[in-house]
Amino acid sequence: MARAEEFLARHGRLPKRHSGDAAEETAAMWLYSMRRLHSRGELSAERIKQLDRTLGNWRTPGRPPGEDAYWFARMTDLEASTASAGRLPQPG
Repeated sequence: MARAEEFLARHGRLPKRHSGDAAEETAAMWLYSMRRLHSRGELSAERIKQLDRTLGNWRTPGRPPGEDAYWFARMTDLEASTASAGRLPQPG
């Protein structure tokens, strides 16, 4: 956890598994293991709290802050466009 925490402090993001940097990939593999344990219900409540407190949004890999809001805004635009035109937008 210390390596992942240090990486987050230095880079402002969580480590990635395929970065090409051995130290980053090691921290990312540990984080991947924590996500798997969590998804299987095998991570203790105390460890979950510690990860939440230390790493913030550790449960979902690679999702920048605000991504969900952006997706919902684009979906609203698509719905409005489709309702107005009576069809889905066409490429080009």
